[in-house]
Amino acid sequence: MIYSDWRLLSDYVPFTIDISIFKKYISTKKHIIVKNSKEKNFINKLIETIKSLNMEQISSKEILKQIVQQFADDMK
Repeated sequence: MIYSDWRLLSDYVPFTIDISIFKKYISTKKHIIVKNSKEKNFINKLIETIKSLNMEQISSKEILKQIVQQFADDMK
């Protein structure tokens, strides 16, 4: 839906898109920084882990899934 009546001083207008989601289990995980933990260590590990990922040859969904899984495993 395009909300042309919501346009203010800009030439742009907000819009929304409905995306149908089928009944399918999608595995998700949530990683958090524990309260009072050493945030800096976590962020440093995150940066180093991202730098170490080989993303030069992402030619298929399967390779992308492997890279994402490797990232998740390395961050444990």
